[in-house]
Amino acid sequence: RVKGLSTHTSDGHTAHLHVSAGCGANRYTPFRFACPPEATLLTLVGREG
Repeated sequence: RVKGLSTHTSDGHTAHLHVSAGCGANRYTPFRFACPPEATLLTLVGREG
């Protein structure tokens, strides 16, 4: 599974990465198989302090 939220930590810092399945197809792959389209709404909230 490659979609979803993941994290990467290096030198004590953590970065977040969100990968979506996407909304559609393109001219090179004009079909979707076993991968329903999705749109993601991310709400970013700042740190307190």
